[in-house]
Amino acid sequence: MKATLLIILAIGLIPVENIEAKMKHYLTLSPPTSVDLVPGKSQQVSVKLDIEKGIHIQANPATLPNLIPTVLKLKEDQQVTGGKPIYPESHPFSLQGSDEKIATYEGKTQITIPVTLKSGTKPGKYKVAGSLRYQACDAKSCFFPRSLDFEFSVNAAKAANGS
Repeated sequence: MKATLLIILAIGLIPVENIEAKMKHYLTLSPPTSVDLVPGKSQQVSVKLDIEKGIHIQANPATLPNLIPTVLKLKEDQQVTGGKPIYPESHPFSLQGSDEKIATYEGKTQITIPVTLKSGTKPGKYKVAGSLRYQACDAKSCFFPRSLDFEFSVNAAKAANGS
């Protein structure tokens, strides 16, 4: 009884680190470094994905309700907003032992999202944060969903006269 209590107390003293940060990611995410925008205007921004060989991630929309689609989101702020992402064309994939094909992404691909700099934004540099949530699978099984955060900067140019 005392030994069990000591173990529980000792475990409580061990710092718990962010488990998500230690989980394996099955892709490399490459957002742009910076984007030049004029206030009141939009531009398509591409976030590149390089998915490990032998791995695929679920498409958006996912084929089956129990699969988790890939979702790209930008965090809203006062100067920059993100529109609806444009997901790439998916590739059919069959898990071993199944005849059903599911929609996936694999290899190198990209997701495009419209980014708008709000009218009246002062010239300067603004940080834009976002995240990619995805479910990776190999030929036999799927892994727990993962999220990757990313960031890029928007360089706000001075609005041209008359715009």
